[in-house]
Amino acid sequence: MKQAVLVASFTEFAGSVSVGSRVADTIRTKIIDPNLYAEHPSVLLLAMMCTVFGSAIFLSIATRSGLPVSTTHSTIGGLVGAATASVGITKINWSIRGVSQVFLAWIVAPGIAGFLGAFLFIFTRAAVLARQHA
Repeated sequence: MKQAVLVASFTEFAGSVSVGSRVADTIRTKIIDPNLYAEHPSVLLLAMMCTVFGSAIFLSIATRSGLPVSTTHSTIGGLVGAATASVGITKINWSIRGVSQVFLAWIVAPGIAGFLGAFLFIFTRAAVLARQHA
């Protein structure tokens, strides 16, 4: 179990360092254009604050209820909601470079991860566990 925790810790850290900035950039600039708030930066500040607080409230309620929830999914939802309220739903980037990219990833990621998990299990069982009993 210690080895699994060590591997998980390493891969989580490596993932956040290697692609974390791309995820943050997508959330920060690809869903809603911050330039829409150029004349009223306080509205942008309020929208971001409401995004964070809305996400935190939802995550707290969902976690207390035992629901498996994602911080990223909740933050995206909060951002879409706050942006809709502040600049309108038509200003949200619904294209494949914006929200649609995120939605597509939510659909595709579990399948890809499931395939990789199965592949790694079969490979490891054949390469490591089967040899221990040979």
